[in-house]
Amino acid sequence: MFLDLEGCDSSVCLDGLHKLQLLKYLSLRGTDVSELPETIGELSCLQTLDVRSTNVTMLPRSIVSLEKLMHLLCGSAMLPRGIAKIKALQTLSCAIVMNSSYSIIKELSKLKHLRELELFYDFTEVPGNYRLVKFPANGFQRLKKLRIQCSSASVTFEPCVLPRVEILELSFQGILDEESTHLSGIEHLLSLKLLLLEFSQDGAGVMLMVDAVRKAAATVHPNHPEVTVNVNFRPLGSTIT
Repeated sequence: MFLDLEGCDSSVCLDGLHKLQLLKYLSLRGTDVSELPETIGELSCLQTLDVRSTNVTMLPRSIVSLEKLMHLLCGSAMLPRGIAKIKALQTLSCAIVMNSSYSIIKELSKLKHLRELELFYDFTEVPGNYRLVKFPANGFQRLKKLRIQCSSASVTFEPCVLPRVEILELSFQGILDEESTHLSGIEHLLSLKLLLLEFSQDGAGVMLMVDAVRKAAATVHPNHPEVTVNVNFRPLGSTIT
């Protein structure tokens, strides 16, 4: 059973949703929905849930009960604790809160079947010294594609991290600070084939990062991955489809 309400202009009522026990696919993308009912955890057959481009800011705790869920696309909405209990997850798109970012990433790294991951970071109110995107070593063993969308930040990849990532997309929406914004450690992504950098505006910080990344890709990385740069991009929200 499928329920696709994407782009619905009318008000969407989710009362009684839990009664659709055979529901496998639910898309509320682009609707006016602002909250999911706690009873959504009763949809035991659900495999795909899409709430991108809605007003949902936080998923209900019961979401972790959906053991068959493979594709969770929540865009700028945040995850409840215990998301690693959804062991079938293959595709995930979500927002990250900075004061608990590393603990959430560490939990996500335990998802053994995860293939695609998209993360939205908001560093607007975070001091420069804490604008760090970091991934634990030996995690995300099957991840093939990683997309990170954030304002200016420091993204660092350590040895033995993301061993199978082939595509890395980084989108920076803010002004890049030459001193506190940088990208390092791409040589540790041993399977990397394509690196896409997107910037909302040009500047000295952008040029410094691009030059450093291209140099690392050409001289340090064993695969010499392709580096593509787009400047003045228009944010479109989640790109995972």
